[in-house]
Amino acid sequence: MSVNYAEYVAGLVAKGHAAQKIAENYTQEKVDQLTAAVAYALTQPDVALKFGEMLVEESGMGVPGDKQLKMFGKVKGTYFQMKGQKSVGLVEVDEKMGMEKWAKPMGVIGAIIPVTNGEATPVVKSLMALKTRNAVILAPHPKASKTNWAVTEMIRSILKKFDAPVDLVQAVDPD
Repeated sequence: MSVNYAEYVAGLVAKGHAAQKIAENYTQEKVDQLTAAVAYALTQPDVALKFGEMLVEESGMGVPGDKQLKMFGKVKGTYFQMKGQKSVGLVEVDEKMGMEKWAKPMGVIGAIIPVTNGEATPVVKSLMALKTRNAVILAPHPKASKTNWAVTEMIRSILKKFDAPVDLVQAVDPD
């Protein structure tokens, strides 16, 4: 079966744009709720280890326990850096210069996922996109595509629980 990649990617981008149009109206509270839920769920010890084991088996590289620790460090670190930061509406006022800084989503982001960090990078890039109300399409290395797909599906299941459009986070299908 032949795949028309231009059409396939265009379809992902179209779904991402539709999801992002919904997310652009999210409040800061909604954005913070989504990022907290994703970070919490993906850094549960059993979940982090499962994805670490999956990536090591699929790629033939690394140590599952080290991958688990990377999930804790990278994902929690990213979340704690963004926690409490404004990313919706008016985010900064410079009284002296008479300037205001407003945050708004830019659209659909394409993100390349390396084989060496196929468990944590999809989560980190998804957190960044969600925090800024953008959609993201995750493109994994071929030797990490099944792990990337599983991580993405877990993130999408969390979005669904919060009535957020699941197409805010998409991955290139490994098949």
